[in-house]
Amino acid sequence: MLDLTWNETLSVGHPVLDAQHRQLMDTMSELHGTLTQGGAIARAAEVLDVLLEQARHHFATEEELMRESGYQGLDLHKSTHARMLREIEAFAHEAHNSPATFRSLDVTGFVAHWIVSHIRGDDVMYRDSMSRL
Repeated sequence: MLDLTWNETLSVGHPVLDAQHRQLMDTMSELHGTLTQGGAIARAAEVLDVLLEQARHHFATEEELMRESGYQGLDLHKSTHARMLREIEAFAHEAHNSPATFRSLDVTGFVAHWIVSHIRGDDVMYRDSMSRL
């Protein structure tokens, strides 16, 4: 079972970003629950729309703070964010327009990757840079 509970190991050392990560995790938890417990694809589409807007806002905030802190990995991080947004957009489009072929397992895999690889891996890399703000 995917653990979508916030804990301090996910902290990036900035209260705004930590709060946004908590919010994203709450939304991803709702999405994961909808998909794994037989929820309607229409509901998953709604949650994906919310996740997309939250991600856009979060990524813009995160990238601006990275720029302000002088984080050296900004360009690579931005490209990762762009790829993630394209994936969420594609999932949302599919959920809205092709519910019969919606790839719920791919979405739950994406959510797991986001938590494990991106937040726990990529995002914690800028923790020291955020301490300069």
